Amino acid sequence: MVGELVECGICRINHCRNIQLLDTPICEKCEKEVVKVSCEDIKYEFYNILFKKLWREYLIKM
Repeated sequence: MVGELVECGICRINHCRNIQLLDTPICEKCEKEVVKVSCEDIKYEFYNILFKKLWREYLIKM
């Protein structure tokens, strides 16, 4: 539904605009942050761990 608030799977804040990544909503702000993070950045490891968790949860649902 258009305008429906959904909790972002990264920042846990409710947003109405998002993408779906492995059945998990990701807000536009977090999407932009993930895309620009460098592999030397400490946030890279955070996202790496988070996406592995999302991948495992997605596989369990299948």
